[in-house]
Amino acid sequence: MVAKPWQRTVICINLILKIDGISAAKTAIICESLRELPKSINSLHDEGLIWLDRLEENARVINIRVFSNNIDFYENSCEQLNIEILSLLEKEGINTLHLEFRTYLGSYNPTLERAGKSIN
Repeated sequence: MVAKPWQRTVICINLILKIDGISAAKTAIICESLRELPKSINSLHDEGLIWLDRLEENARVINIRVFSNNIDFYENSCEQLNIEILSLLEKEGINTLHLEFRTYLGSYNPTLERAGKSIN
């Protein structure tokens, strides 16, 4: 059995994407497309955590967490992920956005445990 990425020591790339003025249908399309992105980047684990977190004024706030177990590919992974996100947004006709970038190095288990997610 292969361990899930959050069940071992990993490098987590955590992005918060804020997009103004898009419909619920467009938000769903973007979230689903974002879930497929890690599969196209060799240095990332195929599974990530992507969800619509909240509405903030007129913005839809989408959390993106992807995982890699190789620090040597960290910067390349971040760059590829950001380019893929920008390409997706261009494809969907979204020109205005606010992107906040945060990174967590090390084990991701404590955060998942606090969120009430099972790690077994």
